[in-house]
Amino acid sequence: MAVLAVLAGALGFVVLDFARVERSHRVEGPAGNSSQAAGASVPLALPERSQLGELRTPLFASRSWQPPAPKISTAPHVPPVPTAPPMPYRYAGKLVLGGRQSVLLAKGDLLFPVNEGETLDGAYRVESVDEAEVTLMYLPLAREERIPVDSSLPVAASATRLDPAAAAGGGQAASARPISP
Repeated sequence: MAVLAVLAGALGFVVLDFARVERSHRVEGPAGNSSQAAGASVPLALPERSQLGELRTPLFASRSWQPPAPKISTAPHVPPVPTAPPMPYRYAGKLVLGGRQSVLLAKGDLLFPVNEGETLDGAYRVESVDEAEVTLMYLPLAREERIPVDSSLPVAASATRLDPAAAAGGGQAASARPISP
């Protein structure tokens, strides 16, 4: 019985509150007459959707504390073009032994007399030797590389001097010994 009394009191409170809100929303007409006399009430006006603007986030989107997954490119993967390593040889001069002219190439502090057709370190083949340049073929990639021949280039002080007896062996890299002052 007490429960019914509480429910009846709550219902009465809601009805009285609704009536109070209804009275506060009545609008007076243009002549000062209350529209209450006509029995019309003005409904609450909501703004148009276009006035609200766009939603910042989707209304019912799922949310997660996990960082977003990285975006995967849909472009086809293009492997990088293979390139030859930096040229390990540089021009060091010309050598004439037994009436045969060779070009001297330096690698580090060693000198090598080279002629056309020889292979250096198993990776470079001497394609041509002329007055302007030495053309080497990098064998693993079949790419030509050129070393300019310039007689004005100085040989570094750390270069080595050829052993003439070893250089006469022909075709193979000559043994070298350090330059002694």
